[in-house]
Amino acid sequence: CITRDIKPYEAAAVLSWSYNVGAGAACKSTLVKKINAGVEFCSELKRWVFAEGSSEPLKGLTKRRAAEYQMCTTGKWES
Repeated sequence: CITRDIKPYEAAAVLSWSYNVGAGAACKSTLVKKINAGVEFCSELKRWVFAEGSSEPLKGLTKRRAAEYQMCTTGKWES
């Protein structure tokens, strides 16, 4: 559902994120809409820290999204 080219390290971060949230949710997301619009999208990764039905961010998801954001913006995975 991504219709434009992105940098390889951005693609790695998006792949990690989409594998975790599922292709259906990923394709419907604002993050993918921003990618396809050609605007900054990496910051959207940080929003995906809630489990389904939860109102509190999960520590593990927060850590994972921080690593994905780092990869998306710098090309380096830091967990």
